[in-house]
Amino acid sequence: MGLDADLGPGELDVTNPGLVCRRWKKLGQTVCFATLWRSSLARNAAEFNGRSMSVLEIVEIIKEDSYIWFKNRTRDKLIDWWLAYV
Repeated sequence: MGLDADLGPGELDVTNPGLVCRRWKKLGQTVCFATLWRSSLARNAAEFNGRSMSVLEIVEIIKEDSYIWFKNRTRDKLIDWWLAYV
């Protein structure tokens, strides 16, 4: 994808720092934290409790956690646009 390519819905051009606003940075950070948190919980459950989860289950839980964490931590309460991507 070139720098001047048209972006589709849901695509973020991270090559242009002007387009990456503070909200997107916080959202990306929240998703990273949720991914680390849930993957370590799933690993511990498999290692210590013998309970394994499928990748799809883990991904769905990561999406749910990210949404809940971001919704409760942001002042912008109008994040229903998130549901289109989840």
